[in-house]
Amino acid sequence: MISTGWFVGVVLVFAQASPAHGQPAEQEPSPEDPTEAEPEHPVAAEPPPVTSSPPQPPEVQRFDDVATEPATPPVPGARPADSVPLTQMDEISVPTARSRITLNMFGNLSLEQTNSNHHLDFHLGGLGLLMIGRASPELEMVSEVVVESDDGETIIDLERMFLQWKNRRYEVGAGRTHTDLGYWSPAFHHGKWLQLTVDRPRAVRFEDDGGLLPIHNIGVWVTARTPIAHGTGRATVMIANGRGRIVDDVRSSSDLNLAKAIIVHLGLEDVGITGLRYGVSGSYDRIAPQPIDARPALADTPIDEVIANAYVAHRGSHWTVISELYDIIHRGGKATQSTFAGFAVVGYKIAHLVPFVMAEARTTSGGNDPFFVPDSMSPRVTKFVEGTAGMRYELNTWSALKFQLQVMRSQGRTSELGIVDWSIGL
Repeated sequence: MISTGWFVGVVLVFAQASPAHGQPAEQEPSPEDPTEAEPEHPVAAEPPPVTSSPPQPPEVQRFDDVATEPATPPVPGARPADSVPLTQMDEISVPTARSRITLNMFGNLSLEQTNSNHHLDFHLGGLGLLMIGRASPELEMVSEVVVESDDGETIIDLERMFLQWKNRRYEVGAGRTHTDLGYWSPAFHHGKWLQLTVDRPRAVRFEDDGGLLPIHNIGVWVTARTPIAHGTGRATVMIANGRGRIVDDVRSSSDLNLAKAIIVHLGLEDVGITGLRYGVSGSYDRIAPQPIDARPALADTPIDEVIANAYVAHRGSHWTVISELYDIIHRGGKATQSTFAGFAVVGYKIAHLVPFVMAEARTTSGGNDPFFVPDSMSPRVTKFVEGTAGMRYELNTWSALKFQLQVMRSQGRTSELGIVDWSIGL
């Protein structure tokens, strides 16, 4: 079993600490106006001594303090832009002055211990650079680059780069972006500070981190929004390059066949309750066949992929609730495999502390999936149940400490992982 004494001790220390930031500044007493009698003979007044005013503390900027002017006249019945909760990093910027280009930075460092590795390991997260260039209130370019270090080897990944034209009702985009499946992927990007937990749920992890979904896609998309019962209805259709040879093969410059992936998302925002999001999404793709050396489990055979999703999410001033279900169906040859995955995250904010729990499970049917497990000699984790409990302590507006303990049960074995993470986003 994992040694968790150090982990629980650190949590209790920070849970009992009283935050030193966010306290109202003490006001200096205003000097009384002297009422002196006017002298009998006027005397030349001496100039007042030159004194330097005490330095004023810098104004603290918050992500939600940035005001934007509407690009077009408001649509009747639509909610004003400044009343919509910020749920996507694309909507967040921290400029000190109005600028055509804004830059955000993200990073984190974690200390981890597992029951199979009893010594502590420091893990340096990637440096995320999010740049947004605005040619006009309606037209912008978004670029996200992540620099990672893997035991001396530096890797630079262009995670997102797209052009986008949008107003209050419509949005047209083209380029590489996070696929509009479910809630988590369009809302949380590569900065770990953005999300409540240390890591993304396994169902929505990136392709190079053991994920199963096509989180990144290269294509074009159109989004339409319409007012519904004091909220907003949203519909998105995307056409993109399909899957590559393996899960981690994101086709940035070419596709492997004539078929294209089609993604559809239908959702409701703030309908009934402010901050509530729920909807369905899905995709269809025809995965190109591969020779026996690349896909020995099903050589020279195309695979039809259907992904179905349903989600509900609420992010308010106190509660955070996110739940998603995915069913990934692959049909190739005469066999059909189904991978069902789901997770739920619940957190409640108390001052600067946010305790949270997460539950996640995955199961499969139809045998080994030839796309996820192309070689039976190197299988992936296909069935598991996992529980996570943790605490997020917000040091200030842009930085947070996270304490997390997770337990997984898979293939008759139990594994445990304890993490302390310090993340920042500015």
